[in-house]
Amino acid sequence: MVRFPSIASVVSELREVRDGLGRGDDQEVDVRLQVYDESGWGWAIRVGSSDYDLDHRGYWGASSLSRQDKIKTLREIARDLIDQAKEQEASVR
Repeated sequence: MVRFPSIASVVSELREVRDGLGRGDDQEVDVRLQVYDESGWGWAIRVGSSDYDLDHRGYWGASSLSRQDKIKTLREIARDLIDQAKEQEASVR
């Protein structure tokens, strides 16, 4: 059984990514949620270009965020990432 992360857990990671962005107004970065299909193995937030993702296992959600995103927006992004990963998991069952 796949264990998907909570919205709060993903928001916490996204906040760290957001806070690490530069101060420029146009700072935006691609983010991806990877949920491993091995039972209990976990999940990860991937940042930057997907060209560098070497591990393609599990189920994925993709979006982007910017330095200006507030917590409400991070919650929406987190919910969307999780929903995308769940849809992908459901499509292969």
